[in-house]
Amino acid sequence: MKRLILPILSVWTLSLGSNSVFAVNGKITVNGAVTDGTCTIQPQLGVGSGIKDIIIPLKAITKSSFTPTNTSQGSTNFFLFLVNGTGAYCDVAHNKSFKGIHLTPISATDLDAMDKTLLVNKATGASGASVKNPVFIQMFADHRNVVDFTAPWGVQAKSMIYGDKEDFSFVSYQVEYVSKTGIVDAQNVTATVNYNIHYN
Repeated sequence: MKRLILPILSVWTLSLGSNSVFAVNGKITVNGAVTDGTCTIQPQLGVGSGIKDIIIPLKAITKSSFTPTNTSQGSTNFFLFLVNGTGAYCDVAHNKSFKGIHLTPISATDLDAMDKTLLVNKATGASGASVKNPVFIQMFADHRNVVDFTAPWGVQAKSMIYGDKEDFSFVSYQVEYVSKTGIVDAQNVTATVNYNIHYN
């Protein structure tokens, strides 16, 4: 079994709205890598942008959307296709040997202390992450199997490989806002994870 590991960052830049209007300043995250691999992943089908460094946006929602019995909001599906450096689909050999991606935190502080399926909001500044009433990010693979970011490859929930594997291959994930209590403050949201591409 071979595996290709690409130390690359994927980024979610998200916002939560509130009942009151406040200015939201943007954020640019610049990450990169030089690899000896010929393929990487790219979001397609209308959700997300970037090659290697992926940005998946969630829509802004109001804090009043959360309640103690409705702690998850803003679910978004996204699709990551195996592509070469120019954004074209990879060759048949790579498509057929593609086994998926493994998601890991940048550091231990990027995960909730108790629940390793929750990515901590790392947004900074005046409208950054709330300490008192935070919101988290959670990811799901197929059939809403939640991703534990500390689980090893082969154990972590992962997407099936979709596509015809002759011309293209892709994986499918879902991401959403989560509150532990159902009470959140208005805040911008940014969470980041590493992904590793695996082949057989």
